[in-house]
Amino acid sequence: MFALAGIAAAVVAGWLGMRLLRPPSAEQLLARAYTEHRTLEVRIPGATYAPMRVERAAGGSSLDKSPSLLRLSVDRDNLQKNPNDPAWLQAKPRADLLEGNYESAIKSLQRALETKPEDPPLLTDLGSAYFVRAEAADRAIDYGNAVESLSKALAKSPDDPVALFNRALACERMFLYTQAIDDWQRYLRVDPQGDWANDARSNLDRVKQRMAEREKRTAIPLLSPTNFRRHRGES
Repeated sequence: MFALAGIAAAVVAGWLGMRLLRPPSAEQLLARAYTEHRTLEVRIPGATYAPMRVERAAGGSSLDKSPSLLRLSVDRDNLQKNPNDPAWLQAKPRADLLEGNYESAIKSLQRALETKPEDPPLLTDLGSAYFVRAEAADRAIDYGNAVESLSKALAKSPDDPVALFNRALACERMFLYTQAIDDWQRYLRVDPQGDWANDARSNLDRVKQRMAEREKRTAIPLLSPTNFRRHRGES
């Protein structure tokens, strides 16, 4: 019995040792990098919450990057040895997005979707990349592209919190307040607790307020021609 217990303890210790010694995957490094140095309003899969940071300037020094993103840059040569590796195809556009290279991210994701046209993670990342380009390049049309791509992802994975979060943001930018409210409420049913949920509630309250202000403006009746002249002091 003691021998069996000793063997079990050795197996557990060995498993823990392998877990500790195993280097993090590219996806894990990217999630950490996002949290360590969050500059995107949209979410990426696997990343824990962090407040937004404002970039001082575009194209900053690599020393300004998060430690995890720097490590990924070092590992990138090894990943590129097998460019068709699924992990690399997923990691590259996310790394580009975190580094502000949204054009490269969009092109990489479009190529990846040629072989996997209905892949929810790829569609979610493409929607996120469109949102980032819309913000950075003042391209309002890309909010629509973001909503379209994220909607395709949600058609396959309806309760994906990242896709819901990001589509709600894009809908708000397009003044689609009803749709944004629906997404925020659905998000909170999927993920009701934690920092991301608190952020979603704040966003939901903001959208509700903006919708109420718009309804108030549209509810003001127009003056008749006679009252309009009276209002201007004309006879």
